Amino acid sequence: MSVFITFAAALLIFGAVIAIHEFGHFAMAKLCGVQVNEFSIGMGPALIKTYRKGTQYTLRLLPVGGFVALEGEESPESTQAEGGNEEDAAPAIPPEVLAQRTGKPLNEAAVWQRMLVMAAGAVMNFVLGFVVLLLLISLRSEPITSKVIYAVEDNALCGQTGLQAGDEIVAVNGRHCFVANDMLYELMRTESCRADFTVRRDGRLVELPDVQFDTWQDEQGQTHMTLGFTCLLYTSPSPRD
Repeated sequence: MSVFITFAAALLIFGAVIAIHEFGHFAMAKLCGVQVNEFSIGMGPALIKTYRKGTQYTLRLLPVGGFVALEGEESPESTQAEGGNEEDAAPAIPPEVLAQRTGKPLNEAAVWQRMLVMAAGAVMNFVLGFVVLLLLISLRSEPITSKVIYAVEDNALCGQTGLQAGDEIVAVNGRHCFVANDMLYELMRTESCRADFTVRRDGRLVELPDVQFDTWQDEQGQTHMTLGFTCLLYTSPSPRD
């Protein structure tokens, strides 16, 4: 049962991603005045179809994709939507719908308009990914580590060589740090247990060359680095708050 639920959920998610991608093509074509003959969600036989302002909106049987059929576009879907080849048993497109198709064909649109129409699908995928990422971040309740140093341990070598509590870490070894993990990644790459820091201190950028860190050895004789400082923790509010 769980396998079936997982498969069904994967199909729905895949169908939603494709639908949003195709909506990007659809919306940009409308904005550019290109005639959209059909906007279809799903593939296969049509379950529901309706017409509005010269465009056929279709919901099809298989939730595994979708398409946008544009006037003047050389594709099987466009040919079918133009009335040249009807695979479904439904009657041909009503004449009044054909009369409402006043948009220009894609192949007669300006080059920049064609480029926008073709790129709009990918742009919508980026927008979708950004929105999903924001939702995941906003809904998490685990602490999020900031780049601001909360405290430096007593006698820590990093404190003796430049770092102070309240410093906001901007870059390590010339690489900009957007989140705390960027800083940790750069420090893990250093083999000498020292690094050049750029921090924001009292509103000013301060360069801290050759910040050094304490080290210790394990039973195998391998050397490890100790940070010697901690960063502030931010906790996202719980949805119940």
